[in-house]
Amino acid sequence: MLAVAAAFGQAGAFRYVVPISIGIAVLLVIVAISYRQTIHAYPSGSGAYIVAKENLGTNAGLVAGASMLADYVLTVAVSITAGVAAITSMVQGTRFAWLDEHKVLLCLIFISPKVQPTQPDILSTVVLYLLITGRPSVGYLKRVVGGDRGPFQ
Repeated sequence: MLAVAAAFGQAGAFRYVVPISIGIAVLLVIVAISYRQTIHAYPSGSGAYIVAKENLGTNAGLVAGASMLADYVLTVAVSITAGVAAITSMVQGTRFAWLDEHKVLLCLIFISPKVQPTQPDILSTVVLYLLITGRPSVGYLKRVVGGDRGPFQ
C-alpha cells in the first residue's frame, strides 16, 4: 500500500505507517486469540457454520457457511485464472500462442477436475450460488464482448 502511495507522489502517506502497522498487529492478535478459544472449545474440530450457529444463532451460521462457500469459489476462480494467465503469457511468441485466444476454455478445463460430484449437497449449493451470481455476470460479459457500453458511449 505504501509503495503505491509513494509511486503516486503521496509521500505524506508515510505518516500512517506506524498506526496502520499497529492496527494490523492488533487484528492479528485478536484473530490468534479467537482461533485458540475455538480450538479449545471444539477440540475435535469444527467448521465455521457449526461454531457460528452454536455461539451466535442459526442466521449467523448460515452467513458463515455462505461466506465460506463464496470464499472457496472465489479462491478457485482466482487461482485458476492466474495459472491460465501465466501459461498463456509464457507461450507468447511460440507455436502455442493460439492458446491466448482460448483462456476461458482453458479455465474450464482446469476447473473441471475440481468440480466432481463427490459431495452432492455441496455441489448443488455451489450450482445454486453460481446461478444466482452468474446471470448478472454473463449479462455483463455479453455487453463487454459485444461492444455495447450502454448509456456511457
